[in-house]
Amino acid sequence: MEPYALRPGMELTVVADQRIPVVTRFRAGDFADIAAATAAEVAAVLNQTLSEITTLTTDPPSKLVLRSHTTGTGSSVQVQKQDSSLVTLEGAPAGRLSVFTDTSDPTRSRIRLLYEPAVVAAAAAAAAPEGTLGAGPCGQIR
Repeated sequence: MEPYALRPGMELTVVADQRIPVVTRFRAGDFADIAAATAAEVAAVLNQTLSEITTLTTDPPSKLVLRSHTTGTGSSVQVQKQDSSLVTLEGAPAGRLSVFTDTSDPTRSRIRLLYEPAVVAAAAAAAAPEGTLGAGPCGQIR
């Protein structure tokens, strides 16, 4: 029931009529206030991204109803639970990611994730003297 307490980057996975799952990612610009989204706002976003179903609101508009376009015994709509992830970059600015295996401690197996924001990379590239060998933003060689 509304309001729906959403946040930017949240996703909803829907499977209609035993087809492949379709993921909708909610963005702040989709709502007047994403933290208090109305049923009508959520329905509008889902209707823009999910072609296999129609999303309606109840009267008064406080609940969502997801309906398949198929009728009969083959009709189904399923909201799937997404597996959680230990690493998320929701809301992160653009930048370069590097992943490597840390073997400094033989008793532990670790994977390290380094993140260089695009703003820092651009500033470093601009500060480097001309003719310096290295990679600029977006992997450009300078």
